[in-house]
Amino acid sequence: MVRRGWIRDTAGRVDDLMNCLTANSISTSRGNPIAMATGNAVLDFIDSHELQANAVEVGRFLFDGQRGLATRYSLIGEVRGTGLILGFELIEPKTKVPAVAATNAVLAQCRERGLLIGKGGLLGNVLRVTPPMTVTLDEARQALGMLDDVLAKRILPRAGMTRAGLPGRQAPYGAVRGSGQMATGCTHKCRSASAAKSAFMRLLAASTR
Repeated sequence: MVRRGWIRDTAGRVDDLMNCLTANSISTSRGNPIAMATGNAVLDFIDSHELQANAVEVGRFLFDGQRGLATRYSLIGEVRGTGLILGFELIEPKTKVPAVAATNAVLAQCRERGLLIGKGGLLGNVLRVTPPMTVTLDEARQALGMLDDVLAKRILPRAGMTRAGLPGRQAPYGAVRGSGQMATGCTHKCRSASAAKSAFMRLLAASTR
C-alpha cells in the first residue's frame, strides 16, 4: 500500500527515484510513483462518478438488447456476459457450426459505421462487446442500433431456435461456463477438457489482476 502523501512528497525527486534502483530488471508497473498516482486518480474517478453502478446498469441494458437481437436473427447463438464484459456467438443457422466468416463480416461492417467491437473465442466466432465503464445508456442504445442495422442488411433468416435447438433457451445474465465449454462467450464445445480449463484459467487470471 502506498500513501498518497508519499506520492506527493516524492513527486519532485525524480533524479533520486531514478537512481535508487540498481537491479538490472524491474517490472515497469512497480516502484513508480507516477503510475501509483495515475492509479489513485483512476480509482477516485471511478468512485466519484459511480462507474461501478453505471457498469451494472448499462451492462444489463446491453445484455438484454443483445438477447433481443438473438430472438430476431438466427445467426446469433448464445449471448453471455456480466457487467460490461459481454459477448455473443455467431453460428450457421442450419448447421449450428461456428460462423467465422460471418463474424469477420459483421466485425468489419460495424467498424465502418464507427462501432468498435472485438472478436474472440477459441473458434473465432464470438463478437465481444466490452465498452469502457464511462459508456452511457444513449451510447449503448446507438451501439445496439448499429448492430441491428448490420445484421438486418445481411438479410438473415429469422430465429426460430437457439443453438441448443430449444426455443428461447439462453444462459442467464452473469452465468459462468462449465467444464468442457469455452468461458469466453461461446457455446461451442472446446476441442478438449484441457483446452476448456486453459481458457477458464486465462479468464480467471485476467479478472483477478
